[in-house]
Amino acid sequence: MNPVPMRPSPRIFAGARRAPLHPLLAGSASLVASLGLLLALAPAARAKVYFTAFPAEGGTGIERAGLDGSHRESLEFQPIGFADAIALDLKGGKMYWTETSAGAIWRANLNGSEAQPVLIDSGREPLGIALDLAHDRMYWTDSEGVERAKLDGTGTELLTKEGARGFIALDLAKQQMFWADWPSGTIRSAPMTGKVTVTEIAKGEPCPFGIAVDEADGNVYWLGLEVKEKPRCEKNASIARAKLDGSAAKTIVKRPGAGFEGGLAVDSAAGKIYWTEAEAHDVRAANLDGSGEHVLVGAGGDFPIGLAVESADPRPSSTSAPVIEGSPVVGSPLFCNAGSWTGVGPISLTWQWQLASGAAIEGATTSSFVAATELAGASVRCEVTAADSVETTSAISPAVTIAAYPAAPARQPLIAAIALEHLTARGSRASVPVFASVAGIATLRAIPPPNARMRPARRHGGRSPARARRRTSAVRAIVVRRAVPAGRSAIELS
Repeated sequence: MNPVPMRPSPRIFAGARRAPLHPLLAGSASLVASLGLLLALAPAARAKVYFTAFPAEGGTGIERAGLDGSHRESLEFQPIGFADAIALDLKGGKMYWTETSAGAIWRANLNGSEAQPVLIDSGREPLGIALDLAHDRMYWTDSEGVERAKLDGTGTELLTKEGARGFIALDLAKQQMFWADWPSGTIRSAPMTGKVTVTEIAKGEPCPFGIAVDEADGNVYWLGLEVKEKPRCEKNASIARAKLDGSAAKTIVKRPGAGFEGGLAVDSAAGKIYWTEAEAHDVRAANLDGSGEHVLVGAGGDFPIGLAVESADPRPSSTSAPVIEGSPVVGSPLFCNAGSWTGVGPISLTWQWQLASGAAIEGATTSSFVAATELAGASVRCEVTAADSVETTSAISPAVTIAAYPAAPARQPLIAAIALEHLTARGSRASVPVFASVAGIATLRAIPPPNARMRPARRHGGRSPARARRRTSAVRAIVVRRAVPAGRSAIELS
């Protein structure tokens, strides 16, 4: 199969005409089409490398992959244009990149969403870009020199008119900027202030273009292009390193057949440098001294250009693990406490209950869960997935074992008794002693014997006894319901 030819770069061939600003670009960001994932994300992938690229099928866009080379994905695509350098705002969840042919600087979320131009100046060709987040500033190189503006694109300032046809890097601790100019073979430095004094720290370099600063070790790195129109640059592409004042310069990586593109990044904490190889269709890495060079990410048929590396993982982070609350018994509700999360922007949560083996329990996708009878004896856990404006990650609770539903307790038998069989009482009240083995409601019926009659009380000086007998009445039955405690007690009849 014939290789896909690399397109000419508008910055290398001076006679090439600048692509006109696309009419859609000036009016809105509707030109952008966010593409789906090339590969599914996995929680194991941590920090990533982001790079601009020319897809093999045409257009321009942004891609990223894990630092282990896995999970490459396309984040953003434009059918026309020339995406060049890229810079990251990890805390804010944003990425910025230059679009050379349209004279624009774009911004989007780290997942590629909400892409829009923040600065458009079709009279210049922005190349490199670097961010000073503490001061809300972005710096870039273009055909005029070095410029800066606020992160929203307002307040543009031209800092220097010195040649700046290359990428730019910042030493934020020393407030110093460094940039490359490939036509003159020069590495330049100047303060990041309004009053700029430019210093040439390296001269006569073979077409330096990509640049990066290692603030921890006080070194500056630059990457040279291979440009056939420049004899000094033909077959001399390499990566060099020097102190911030340009001293102790030396070549640390040779790049035969490199071509006319190349971005460069440094991760001081990891002790690595990263760069793109457009002609080889890959992103490479090495130790800070150039040893251990290897391919980090294969870009397929795409041509990687500029790149940036996240030295920390900005995805949602679980600061306290999920935990299952409630009684783990069949039929008893359980609740999955999601724990605590930090991330970029609002965080949304979803739940999935699963067996300890990792098998999902069908339909159990809310924070609460009631175990069915068939889960008795099984261990279950809950997985919480958090999504912020950057990415998605998951955390899993410790497992709990589901106990069987407890058997109903045996009913205690009732033993009750009345301590007397016959009750003879005078007056309007009588007390009946009772005994019960358990507390409850007792119903007591006092039934008079057959033909029993109630005699009126004797009244002195009243009627004769014979007359009184004629006025006796039948005795009625008495029924009462009373709460009685366990043990001995009494029921009052009245």
